[in-house]
Amino acid sequence: MSRKPSQADKRAASILHEIYRPVLRGYFAAFALYYIAMFPTHLYHYSGLDRVQMGSLALIAATIGLIGAWALRKQIAPERSSAVLLAMNISVVCNVFAALNIDLQPEKLTYFIIMVMAFGLASINLRQSVLSIVLALAAMAYFLPALEETTYTRFTFLGFAAALAAAKVRGTKLGNPNGAAALRRAGKGNEASVEAIKQNADRFAEGLRGFVEDIRESGVTSLAGIAGELNARHMRTARDGRWHASSVRNLLGRLGV
Repeated sequence: MSRKPSQADKRAASILHEIYRPVLRGYFAAFALYYIAMFPTHLYHYSGLDRVQMGSLALIAATIGLIGAWALRKQIAPERSSAVLLAMNISVVCNVFAALNIDLQPEKLTYFIIMVMAFGLASINLRQSVLSIVLALAAMAYFLPALEETTYTRFTFLGFAAALAAAKVRGTKLGNPNGAAALRRAGKGNEASVEAIKQNADRFAEGLRGFVEDIRESGVTSLAGIAGELNARHMRTARDGRWHASSVRNLLGRLGV
């Protein structure tokens, strides 16, 4: 059973928060300025419902950043600061998730790895840090089945390595000395998970082979053209999204076309 924090513990946490306050204020201000700049960019780059979605998310993130930077101009309770910081992190994850859901570009999954490190470093308590990191990793994992096997493995490794590094920086004790042995005895581990995801992705791709061949035989061979044809036929991606050039490239790679 965990003990309740004493008055001395609360005082120490308050002092640490006060020391860290300028860093947190800069964290909020940086995100506020970034998403203020991104708002007109989204309006220009996207159209229709995508424009509404991305513009709204950028405004929400900028607003949270401004609230955090304004609130931290003076000393506030660590609990309030932690709540606003968690809201900021959630908003950042939602912005990147929405952008990749519209147009998945594998190289941009690196943003989630950067987030994991930032969330681990810019935090005032372990609970808030862990929640933010888990959310970023879960968002990244959502897109992994659409990637090639080598890319999937690379991002899986980098994501969890970043999470472990962030946790170690915070001084968290990690791991069970018998954990790896237990997994081996049970015949479980990352290898089986990777293979299962790969098989599901391959089956989904094979189900679309006939449609892709039909589109290519009609003279449409560009990635954007095939994406447009699949969307026109109301075909959805494995994640129930619209097709884009990047997702078609991954599909053709799985089909060996």
